[in-house]
Amino acid sequence: MGLKSILLLLLTFIVLNAKAQILLNADSSQIKKTISVRGGGLKKSFIEKNIEMKGLYKKMVFRFPTPMEGNSCLMDMTFCLTLKNECFKYYEDYWGEDIANQRIDDLKKSYELKQVKGYLKWVDDKKGFEISMIPERIGNNKFASAYILEIKNN
Repeated sequence: MGLKSILLLLLTFIVLNAKAQILLNADSSQIKKTISVRGGGLKKSFIEKNIEMKGLYKKMVFRFPTPMEGNSCLMDMTFCLTLKNECFKYYEDYWGEDIANQRIDDLKKSYELKQVKGYLKWVDDKKGFEISMIPERIGNNKFASAYILEIKNN
């Protein structure tokens, strides 16, 4: 096996692990590295006031390229970090239900996710986080066309 083959296998392994990774408690540099491996780039970063936490937090929004062959894709990821630079919640915005469901299935392989009966919510009590799928209607559509996965500590 040549050096190119080994490097290709290593890169494939890193990309696959990045896709099934939960980025809660990561700092901004870890998040940027993981997002760049997945093909995204920083769109904007700013400080925002949070009423629930009674304080300020940093928000980072990443954009992903839209594929020309179809609409199903990861569009954006938005991370909420404490002022101590630790992620406590983030959102993955998908165009199309299939790819959002595929992401949940990928995460089920790496984590002990159990669906909350009657809800689009999955919980991993061991790792202490939860995922909620939020259907979004865009424009005058009767059905959801975008799906947001909210991943947060519980």
